[in-house]
Amino acid sequence: GKRLVQRAVRALGYEIRPLPSFERSELQKVHHHPGLSRYTDSVVVLEARLEDGRGLRVHPLAPASGHPYVDLAAQLVRSPGDLRSARLVLERHYRGSPPATFADWTGVGHDNAILSTSPPHAVPLPWVDRAVEEQARRSNTVVRAESKAYGPALSVTECFPPAGPMSERAIDAELRRTDALVESVRIEGYRRQRTIDAIGARVLIGDGSEWAWLVSQGHHRAAVAAAFELGSVPIAVFGIVRLDELCCWPGVIRGYYTPDEAEAIFNLIFTGAGVPASRVPNQNKDS
Repeated sequence: GKRLVQRAVRALGYEIRPLPSFERSELQKVHHHPGLSRYTDSVVVLEARLEDGRGLRVHPLAPASGHPYVDLAAQLVRSPGDLRSARLVLERHYRGSPPATFADWTGVGHDNAILSTSPPHAVPLPWVDRAVEEQARRSNTVVRAESKAYGPALSVTECFPPAGPMSERAIDAELRRTDALVESVRIEGYRRQRTIDAIGARVLIGDGSEWAWLVSQGHHRAAVAAAFELGSVPIAVFGIVRLDELCCWPGVIRGYYTPDEAEAIFNLIFTGAGVPASRVPNQNKDS
C-alpha cells in the first residue's frame, strides 16, 4: 500500500512531499466566502468546486480542456501503470513549436509592445506586481526548483508547462511525478483526517458575487483531484483579485496592459474559456 508506493518512488530517486496543511477557523466552518480573507488574520480555507478552478495560469481544471496535467492524470486514473499511453498524452499536447509570445499564446495584445514580444513565461498576469524581467527570472527559478525535486534541474527553455516547451527530460519528470501522486491518492485518498491539505489559490471575483479560483500552489494535486472527479477540494486563499479594481492592478499601472487587455485576460481565466483553441497544443487533434 502506502509504504510500497513510497519505496518505489524513492528507488527512482524521487520523493513525495506534502503541501502545507491549514486548519479552518470557527468562522470559516460556518461561512464560505473568499472575502473573509480581507477581514481575518488567519488563512481562509474554503471548499471550492473544481469546475470553478483554473491551473497553470489559464487552463480550466477539467478533462479535455487543454490542461496537460489533468489530461495526464486522467489517463493514469483510467489505466494505472500504463506509462506509455500516459506519456503519449503529454507528447501530443506539447507536439510542435510552442507560442513565441504571450500575445500568441493568449490571443490578447498583438498590438502591445510588451505582450507581442515577450515569451509567455516572462509576462506577469495583470494583477501580479512584478516587472517583466523579474517574472522571467522567477519562472526560471520555479522551474529549476520543481524539476530538481523530481529529476535533473531544468530551465524554461525546455520546461514551461503552461504553454511549452517540454523536452523529453521534462516529460519524463512530469510523468513520474504525476504517476506517484495518482497512486498515492488512489491508495490513501485525498484528505487527511485532522488537517486540510489545502491547495494555495488566488480568488477571482467578477462583477457580481460569483468567483473562480486560480491555483498558485499545488498544481499537480489540483489536477489529480480533477482527474478523480472529486467535485470539490479545500483551497487556502492567498489573495483576491476583483475585476472592479482593475485600474489598481500593477500590470495596468506599469503599462504592461491596457485596461481592455487586462480585462480580457481576467475573463479568459474567470470564464474558464482557456487560451484560444488554436494555441492549446493538439487539444482536438488526432495523434
